[in-house]
Amino acid sequence: MVQIVLNLHLFGAAILGGIIIALIYTLLYRPPSAQRDVWYVKIIAVNIAAQFVTGSLLAMVSPGMSLFRFCSNIAIYLTIVVLVEVSLFWRLRQFAHFFPKSVIRTAALISAGFVAVALIQL
Repeated sequence: MVQIVLNLHLFGAAILGGIIIALIYTLLYRPPSAQRDVWYVKIIAVNIAAQFVTGSLLAMVSPGMSLFRFCSNIAIYLTIVVLVEVSLFWRLRQFAHFFPKSVIRTAALISAGFVAVALIQL
């Protein structure tokens, strides 16, 4: 079980890394596009929620996972999420485009629920 959840988590991290690299390229070298930028917001929010779910499950099934290590991992993910989403928010706001807050709220609620369950289990 641990190996399956770990593989899902690592696969999601690789996808997220690729999306963030593509996003950085887009922010630096491509002209603004509301449709593309909103797509990035949505896909990153869904991926981060999946990362929080698999990370929380991994914390629950992994032997030896400490509360400090779990919280450190959450802090790292939150830092990445905040930096990426704020950069997209500024870009969309700069060009007066819609920012899909409901997607971010939903992903945050799902993530918070799984993190809370994992914290209770630890």
